Amino acid sequence: MGRKEGDAEPAREAKPVFVTVGTTSFDALVEALDDESVVQALRQRGFTSLTIQIGRGTYVPKRIGAVEEGSAEAATQPAASATFFPCRYYRFKSTLENDMKSAALIVSHAGAGSIMESLRLKKPLVVVVNEDLMDNHQEELAEAMEAKGVLRKTRPADVVALLGDADLDHFEVYPPRDAGLFPALLDQEMYADV
Repeated sequence: MGRKEGDAEPAREAKPVFVTVGTTSFDALVEALDDESVVQALRQRGFTSLTIQIGRGTYVPKRIGAVEEGSAEAATQPAASATFFPCRYYRFKSTLENDMKSAALIVSHAGAGSIMESLRLKKPLVVVVNEDLMDNHQEELAEAMEAKGVLRKTRPADVVALLGDADLDHFEVYPPRDAGLFPALLDQEMYADV
């Protein structure tokens, strides 16, 4: 039985996308995501909203209708629906844990802390390498992790294409950390001759 005119739209499962640039600025990533084609690609994949943590960046996403989280505009922004895709941004929070836990997809800079937290939460992860960094260890980390199949790596210029075309449903699970491994190794080294 189909919906009749005036019937309420059926509830959709929330599938938010969360973007983090960490404690620095990564305007190239924020600007690349501030494009209607990003919203279209995410909607086509069933995602329902986009929240961007912009850190110390100077670029504020406006082309996609993003509103600042906690603002009066955000308080009156409609919920996600077949015709509306909420986009919000903020600079910092004391913790990103709730945003990361509730995300169906995380898009992150290639900082080790953000990568490891996303993988610990077993979240699908797209890592965007900041090409403007000198001595770019982020590139090396992202390449190594992508080779393990635990994330997808891209750069700002290619993030829209990746979000539209890449397989974001199949990732290897990063093994849980073994809290006893380091103490055991330390004991072995410290007491090897005793």
